[in-house]
Amino acid sequence: MSIFTKPDGIVFCTRDWVDAIDLSVELCKVVSSLQALDPYVRLRRYDDWWEHDGLHFYRSAIEFQNLFPLVHSPRTLLESTPDDFLVFVGIAPENGEWYLRYRVEWDDNETNLIGQFAVVFPADRVELIQGLEEIAWLKRTTSSEYYAEKIL
Repeated sequence: MSIFTKPDGIVFCTRDWVDAIDLSVELCKVVSSLQALDPYVRLRRYDDWWEHDGLHFYRSAIEFQNLFPLVHSPRTLLESTPDDFLVFVGIAPENGEWYLRYRVEWDDNETNLIGQFAVVFPADRVELIQGLEEIAWLKRTTSSEYYAEKIL
C-alpha cells in the first residue's frame, strides 16, 4: 500500500449540503463514469478526515462492484459514512488519477438526509464526466483551491 497523493486537476463539488436523494443519483452517474475510465482498476477506500482534523487514513481495498451498492440510495450512503463529525468516505484508484469523496448525515432537525460530495479529475480527463456542469448545486474549481478550502 502506498501513501495517498492528492490528484491535481479539476474538482466538481457540492456548493453546500444537498438532499441525499439528489446526491445518490449523481454519485451513481459519477461512479459509472469513473468505472468507464478503467473498469478493472484497483480501488482504495479511505476515511477522509480532511475537514475534521486534516488527516487521511487508508481503510480497505474495494472494487467498483462493491462501490455501487454504497452510493445507490440515501440509506446506503448514510450506512457507509463514518459516524465521526465531518469524516468523509474517500475512494481513489491505486494510480491516484482521480479522487471521489462523499458524506451523508441527518440534517439539524434529524428529519432529512443531506450530503456533500466532490470528485477530482486530471484536467485532460474531465470531459468524461458529462453533465456535471449543468447541475445547479455543483460548482467547478481547481484542486488547489478545493484543497485549500477543505483540508485543515
